[in-house]
Amino acid sequence: LLSAEALTVRCNQLAMKYLSEDDFQNAFHLLRKAEGLTNEASVLAGEERLRLKLRAATYNNLGIFYRRRNKLDAAWEYLEYALAIESAMPDICENPAATHLNACAVLSQMKRHQTALEHAMQALNILRHPSKAQKAKTRSPASNDPSMLAVAWHNAGVQYEFLNNYPTACECYLKALNTAVGDLGTENP
Repeated sequence: LLSAEALTVRCNQLAMKYLSEDDFQNAFHLLRKAEGLTNEASVLAGEERLRLKLRAATYNNLGIFYRRRNKLDAAWEYLEYALAIESAMPDICENPAATHLNACAVLSQMKRHQTALEHAMQALNILRHPSKAQKAKTRSPASNDPSMLAVAWHNAGVQYEFLNNYPTACECYLKALNTAVGDLGTENP
């Protein structure tokens, strides 16, 4: 069981590394392997919470993969799967704010700006007001990463701008800047 979990995590990690190097074939192969390791008939089937946690992460990564390949409908489909798991079991998921930010990016590219804004706001809500379960998580430093909060404010600003709400867009951009400079400093890339 532990090795299946470790293998799934490693497949996801390596897939994201390959994706960052534009090695789409290896990234896809590893994500499909991780997807198979987390299906209902896998060795993880007896550990439903663990299986679903890993499945949500894999679906999120498949969403990222398909976005990079500019297959936005497929990206959105996988992100919806991840969000469904995360909303049904919020106490098990590592970083639901990141999934909402990925959904925001995909929906924005699909020109669905109102829905993209809703996901940016969900991410902001999670980052600004984490649940007790999220606060208790120590293995997910990304969920406490001030750069994620800055990105969430920025993404909200972009969506408000697309929706022609310029005053609110400017407020969001200012909050993004203040978060970035205040928490990360001016020397942080």
